[in-house]
Amino acid sequence: MSGHILVQQHNVASGREHEAFRWFQQDLAPRLFAQGVGSARRYKLLDLQLQPENPQPHAYLSVFDFDPRTSPGALDALSHLAREEPLAAGLLTDDAAHVYEMTRDWVPSPNPADMLAPEYLLLVMANFVVEMEDEYHDWYDNVHGPEVLDTPGFTGLRRGRRAERQAAPVNDYPSNAVVLSTTRTNDIIGSLDEFRARANGESKTGIHWNFRSPSASLARTTHIFAPLTPRLTA
Repeated sequence: MSGHILVQQHNVASGREHEAFRWFQQDLAPRLFAQGVGSARRYKLLDLQLQPENPQPHAYLSVFDFDPRTSPGALDALSHLAREEPLAAGLLTDDAAHVYEMTRDWVPSPNPADMLAPEYLLLVMANFVVEMEDEYHDWYDNVHGPEVLDTPGFTGLRRGRRAERQAAPVNDYPSNAVVLSTTRTNDIIGSLDEFRARANGESKTGIHWNFRSPSASLARTTHIFAPLTPRLTA
């Protein structure tokens, strides 16, 4: 698998939120697509979070898909157009961007999805124990991933590991892995409450998750976003 994503968390200058919304769709996305970026989508952080003890300092999230094999200039374009240029212009006040090589394609949930329900994205900046990466992937593929996808409202997930080449300027690494889970639900609070209950062995359904693998570090952050744009493609 050769697909990569750039996960950019950022803040927008006060009073320029609508300008940033238009810039992303009408200016940034077409310029990136001309440089080989395959897709772009922008999100806004929800107040509701799974790990309130790990506050998210950025109010917005952008996710870009690209393939460095077929579009070798895409990452440089992302560094300049999505980061350096808007920061220099004062549209974005700060950002943190990290590149991941996608190790797993989208895996759908076995549960039927309500395509009319609101959509959300769960972003997990995860860490596997370096010496146990194979065990981590096996646990996620065969145990934890199916547990997450069986949770009401969850529709799919994909995963990746930190790429060797990062966007400029290079930020500190918060994680060596990433998990993106999608949900479609009219009751996001209920879905997240059930997610927590199953994880903690407290679900009234009687469904309790297995013990966490020692290959999966507890040093992780989980944040929930709502989409501001559709998935834009070239």
